[in-house]
Amino acid sequence: MRAHNIEGTAQALVVAGVITPDQLQGAISAIESYWQNAIAIIWEIEDVRLLNPSLTDDECREVLAIADSNHDANYGINWEVLDASIQSHFPDGIRGQSRPT
Repeated sequence: MRAHNIEGTAQALVVAGVITPDQLQGAISAIESYWQNAIAIIWEIEDVRLLNPSLTDDECREVLAIADSNHDANYGINWEVLDASIQSHFPDGIRGQSRPT
């Protein structure tokens, strides 16, 4: 997991009142330790919005859920999977101008 995802996760714990700001560094260390021997690729609503800027946050979350539920585990989730998820759920939506690299 990337540093900004780890820090964002720990910060969300502070915002939710699960930990205090004093405990933030400890939480970051614990999350880093947890992910030391694993990887996770994170897709965010901002990624979906790059493909279709007209979608709302809730619609982008729907697209992520569709991609998560329907992707081929042999290939994972990629730009094509996200685009297909958008097209299947929002066929009349406006597509982004170009696929990010």
